[in-house]
Amino acid sequence: MVDTVWHLDVLDTKTYYYRCIRAFGRVVHHDPDGDLRGRDARVVATKRALRARFGADFDETMWLWAGESE
Repeated sequence: MVDTVWHLDVLDTKTYYYRCIRAFGRVVHHDPDGDLRGRDARVVATKRALRARFGADFDETMWLWAGESE
């Protein structure tokens, strides 16, 4: 139940940011996979879907994940 409420809260990013700062002094970031292998697969799937939807208009530089470079 806590996880469900937290996921609903994190979607309201503006409020979530201020709640985290007030409660923890920092933002608690969301990592749905908890490991890099899952994250890497999610990044590949997301970019594939964006390319399929936007084709030549897909600008990969706008969709860099933390740690990636152009």
